[in-house]
Amino acid sequence: MVHGDVKPTNFIIPKSPTGKVEMFAIDFGLSVKVRNQLKKRKYYSGNAMFGSVNTLRGAYPAKRDDIESLAYVLIWLLSNRPFPWRRHVCKLDILKVADAKTRFTPNRFCARVPDIIVDLLNHSRALDATQTPNYDFYFQGMMAVSVSEEECQD
Repeated sequence: MVHGDVKPTNFIIPKSPTGKVEMFAIDFGLSVKVRNQLKKRKYYSGNAMFGSVNTLRGAYPAKRDDIESLAYVLIWLLSNRPFPWRRHVCKLDILKVADAKTRFTPNRFCARVPDIIVDLLNHSRALDATQTPNYDFYFQGMMAVSVSEEECQD
């Protein structure tokens, strides 16, 4: 499945009596089955702020698109500031959002974005719609990263 609407409000971290931290994805209303085809859609559905460049341009959602969206979520959480394409989202100009994301450089936006997150974004953008992301590599890399709040105050 492809979630299709990866954004901060679609993740929850419930309190645990044991202290174990777990995160869960919620709201699968826009999720679709993975299809290994290069199909186009007539309209965009999802959150343009965190949506992938390919889906913003009309591509049918693929695994790569949830990964790209996750990278935007992580960058946004680390930076705690609005993305440069916010004004286009407010005007519902989806193609301008896609163009702004294509020019986006995470390290210029937030100087301390960990390399693994930059790699996650770049890798997801380089994938073909039929390719599967290397989930294990990125999961292990992100588990090794710890970023303090002060590191992202530009």
